[in-house]
Amino acid sequence: MSDNPHQCFTVETTAYLRNLSAEDRREECYAIYYQDAPENLGDGTTRIHMSAPVLIVSFWMGEQKAIAECVSGILNAHWDENASLAASAAALRDAGLLAPADYHRTINRIEARERLCRLKEIVA
Repeated sequence: MSDNPHQCFTVETTAYLRNLSAEDRREECYAIYYQDAPENLGDGTTRIHMSAPVLIVSFWMGEQKAIAECVSGILNAHWDENASLAASAAALRDAGLLAPADYHRTINRIEARERLCRLKEIVA
């Protein structure tokens, strides 16, 4: 296992959904893969989840790898944004840099934003 923190989204080459023209078979095709973080099962074993391509950068795009890496970075930065915000607020509170009332107000805003996101998904 790597010492680096898990990244849910990574960039790798793929042959998935290729046109298979002669030119296409010679070119690299990049995809953004998703993989859940490994889970410690508490009995000394770890569950490793399957990695699957979720976004494929079109063969006709220039700078495929650069585009895929940019999108992957954006997805990783914002994937668990609410959890990150809540953890940051707790750390600031614990360090005495955020008053308890401000901490609770921040958590309430995060929870309200989560409910709004769920509502948008239901309506869509």
